[in-house]
Amino acid sequence: MFERTGYLLDPHTAVAKHVVDSAPRPDEADVPMLISSTAHYGKFASDVVDIVGVSDAGAAPATMLDELGAAAAQPRPHAQLLDVVNREPLHKTVVGPELDEVKAQIRSFLDRTR
Repeated sequence: MFERTGYLLDPHTAVAKHVVDSAPRPDEADVPMLISSTAHYGKFASDVVDIVGVSDAGAAPATMLDELGAAAAQPRPHAQLLDVVNREPLHKTVVGPELDEVKAQIRSFLDRTR
């Protein structure tokens, strides 16, 4: 799809399109098939850059989205998504698996946001 039209599908929608393209439909050959996509390819940028070959999957998320956008992909990366990947992370704390530790970290975060 990308090579033919420049439109990038997220991996889940791409699987759906592959199934539709592969499924025999002789009685319905003239009936269009509608596939509803619910995800943007940017959500899966590290997988998509490998497939399209425009960046390194280990690159920073902002770099991957910029390079996918520069490849004339449609739809363009969402401005809010670009804002999020360029923003300084809010959470840097590694929390152990103990329930009390997890609860304490959640309480600490909630206290800082009030």
